[in-house]
Amino acid sequence: MEHFNISEEYLDLIKNYSNKKPKIYLDINSDGHLIFKIEYKNHFVNTNLTQIVGIFEMLNPNIIENLKNYINSHQKVYEINETMIIDKKSEIDKFIEDIIPLLHTYADIYLSQSIKNFNKTRKINYSVGVKVTSNFLELDFSSTDLDKGEIIDILNQYRAKKKYYRLKKGEIILMDQEQLEFLDDFIKDFNIKDTDLKKGNIKIPNFRAHQLNVLQNKYIDIEKDQNFNKLFEQKIEEIPTKYKKILREYQIVGVEWMLKLRSMNLGGILADDMGLGKTLQVITYLESVKRERPCLIITPASLILNWENEFNKFNSSVSILSIYGDRKNREELLSNLKNEVIITSYDYLKRDIDLYENIEFDTIILDEAQYIKNHKTKAAQAVKKINSEFKLALTGTPLENSLAEIWSIFDFLMNGYLFNYDYFYKNYERAIVLQAEKNVIERLKNMVEPFILRRLKKDVLKELPEKIEETYFVEMNQEEKNLYQANLVKINETLAQSIDVNTNKIEVLAMLTKLRQICIDPRLLYEDISSSSSKINACIELIKKSIENKQRILLFSSFTTVLDLVAQECDNLSIPYFMLTGETNKVKRNQLVEDFQNEAVPLFLISLKAGGTGLNLTKASVVIHLDPWWNISAQNQATDRAHRIGQEDTVQVFNLITKNTIEEKILNLQNKKKELSDIFVENSKGSFSSLTKEELLDLFKLE
Repeated sequence: MEHFNISEEYLDLIKNYSNKKPKIYLDINSDGHLIFKIEYKNHFVNTNLTQIVGIFEMLNPNIIENLKNYINSHQKVYEINETMIIDKKSEIDKFIEDIIPLLHTYADIYLSQSIKNFNKTRKINYSVGVKVTSNFLELDFSSTDLDKGEIIDILNQYRAKKKYYRLKKGEIILMDQEQLEFLDDFIKDFNIKDTDLKKGNIKIPNFRAHQLNVLQNKYIDIEKDQNFNKLFEQKIEEIPTKYKKILREYQIVGVEWMLKLRSMNLGGILADDMGLGKTLQVITYLESVKRERPCLIITPASLILNWENEFNKFNSSVSILSIYGDRKNREELLSNLKNEVIITSYDYLKRDIDLYENIEFDTIILDEAQYIKNHKTKAAQAVKKINSEFKLALTGTPLENSLAEIWSIFDFLMNGYLFNYDYFYKNYERAIVLQAEKNVIERLKNMVEPFILRRLKKDVLKELPEKIEETYFVEMNQEEKNLYQANLVKINETLAQSIDVNTNKIEVLAMLTKLRQICIDPRLLYEDISSSSSKINACIELIKKSIENKQRILLFSSFTTVLDLVAQECDNLSIPYFMLTGETNKVKRNQLVEDFQNEAVPLFLISLKAGGTGLNLTKASVVIHLDPWWNISAQNQATDRAHRIGQEDTVQVFNLITKNTIEEKILNLQNKKKELSDIFVENSKGSFSSLTKEELLDLFKLE
């Protein structure tokens, strides 16, 4: 820090003319320093930035307090012996922007042309050359105004919230904030490091071509070589005539979209609404492509036979090979592959990953791709070890709880497209979830949108009957209320004394489960209670009313024990039913579905986890959700077992909620989780583990 001294001559001059309003002339010299000329009558005093406050203190003591307060709130200053000193390292731009308007009150301010230009936004001429090589795009940044080192420097100034930049030639410019925001976002979205930017010839994967192609170039000239556009002009295979005759228009679009992605060595997510025929579109794709290597479909174990049936249903010419049974049998089946379509489960794949790692597949298709939404699971890690020319994910719910889920699916499809997870979290997920930054939301949406094809039934199936949803509130009787409240108080006492929500999630889950079960029927926990609950009674009334109206019902619950209670009531009332749970084997599962579709049994009791996907139950026109699950997506999937192609009647959906309980709070959580999905999947089975500490504590809150 440096003190300044004002000569006796200056002090005398100031004292003599302190009653006069001074004139201040400001200029920028060739070194980029701010200089002053202060005029009293016909006398000039040359001074510098560090002296200006001290001089004004001598001019008018009343000024200094305002200046002190103002300067202290805007830039770093020191105070020595009642004199304000601005450190020489302080920013000139802040002085010009903040202090000069203040000085207008006490002096006439005259600005040189350099100063006037200083406050005019200056755009820098940037350009990016794009060159196509065999496996990469080569980028080269350049500027007629700056060298590559200065591009980095000016970006660092922008990131530090600075508005002015001094060029190497001495000129100080007011930086165009919108232009630099665009440039900074560009560098983040292509994960370009400063060291690579300085060297030039930056290499990025070809899958970023679409990102470059749609990029608005208002602030940067993007110069593409002649081979760039050819990347988007690849011819695709023809769809076989027999499929053109049976496919709906939107399904043809879906198949052509897959073929286009394949031709460009890209991957994608077919995220059509449940019931729009994703399986048929995949079968058509597999019959359309010319290939010499096998393809692989990975699906939940319960759906292997369903895939076999679909191939047979459409008389597909594709040779299919289902991989299940004991280890020896699976090894034999995989030992002599040609160009079959292999069907296996996520569970078998985890066990057999050593058998798959060295196979070069033409196409890998993940059915119900939400199975890999947690990138830390063995299933997610296993599928990412397999090599394939083209990768496709099928799911009606690519985003259920967090952006980490969509990152995991993209990490399978195009490894590195959304960067590594740490980079993605720091630059996208955190900014979106915690700060709701619109710019970051838009950038990420633009990155993922071309690779997600999402159609909703209401948009493409105009002939599909209406779906009417109703939240059906159930009031507990007094005995149930007392029991629920007593348990809630006890849980809160336990939480206050000894339980850490972050580290004891298993214990917390047990508490949540206990409250949820009391909401449904206390008999699930207490053997001394013999009468059915208010909710079970309400459910039975809905079932009876639906049967009277000649409607057939699907009833879903998260608990198989709840289904047993409903079954007991139905037995007492001689209401026939089928039941499907996780204990139902694949063959029996398919038989139950076929029987329900072809027989007159009015009620199908289904556990949410076992029957929420892969079933076609269009003979039902009433869906009852007996208890809410954490994420609405799981319930929507279950509902769509009935509300899909083939449904002829309006589908009524009843969500039974026990009033003034944890179930109402779960309902609020469902709506919250849905908002994030709507942003990135265009109105596109939640898990307890995805809940934050605050969300968990709110569930137990005593009202």
